[in-house]
Amino acid sequence: MDDPVVRHVLDSLEDAPDHLFDSVHQVRMSRWSKGRVVLVGDAAWCMNLYSGMGATSSLRGGAALSAALREHPDDLATALDAWEARLRPFITKHQRTARLKQQMFVPSSRRAEALRSVLLGLVRRIRGRRPATGAGGPRARAMSGTSR
Repeated sequence: MDDPVVRHVLDSLEDAPDHLFDSVHQVRMSRWSKGRVVLVGDAAWCMNLYSGMGATSSLRGGAALSAALREHPDDLATALDAWEARLRPFITKHQRTARLKQQMFVPSSRRAEALRSVLLGLVRRIRGRRPATGAGGPRARAMSGTSR
């Protein structure tokens, strides 16, 4: 938290006329259906913003529900059980991953903050060693015979 911008914001907070505190939570439900009521997408597995999987999981969940209903057209309970059994591992994996990704944005401890700093430093060093592959990068200019 030694970044000058972060320090300025934190130091200025007491004098701010108003401010907002927000938190991000992950909802996990033991079942996504009861009888004929079915929750899908954010209503069921509520991927938080750190997962980056909200739209993908909703689309995958809808497609999986459709497939389960086609496979078991005369047995709603069996279709819903099959749908959930097939989809839950995917959802659980991305809910867990979201908790890890969250540490990159909001470290929960000094240890997590130190690990994030090390990882970001490694990424910067690795990216600095690789030649750019974009249209205007050194590799593209070398291949086209142009220079700056």
